Amino acid sequence: MLTASLRSKIDSLWDKFWFGGIANPLTVMEQISYLLFMRRLDAMDTKRKEDAEWLNREYTSLFEGQEECRWGHFRHMPADEMLVHVRDIVFPFIKNLQKRVERGQVLNVEFSGSGSWSCFAHST
Repeated sequence: MLTASLRSKIDSLWDKFWFGGIANPLTVMEQISYLLFMRRLDAMDTKRKEDAEWLNREYTSLFEGQEECRWGHFRHMPADEMLVHVRDIVFPFIKNLQKRVERGQVLNVEFSGSGSWSCFAHST
């Protein structure tokens, strides 16, 4: 059930997409999904790094050498700057994840039907 507060936030986000030239609801959902994926990937990578530090183990971040792809890096950018950044830097990073899975750098990145992302980085 949508609360009034959540409904207001969704409407505000929809208005931003609409005024930015994205009027197709499916496109909006796709863009939101990518942003949520990057947010979750950043959070999980940070958690695994903290766990490795606590256990005194080495950990290679999914974002090593590409810190600008982290949600925490681009989340506060102005909309026009974020659009260019996500399109030109973050989307190629997402597309490259499959190649990294195949090379064994990432063990698993998948979306479950229950609405949650699973991302497991390879620890060295």
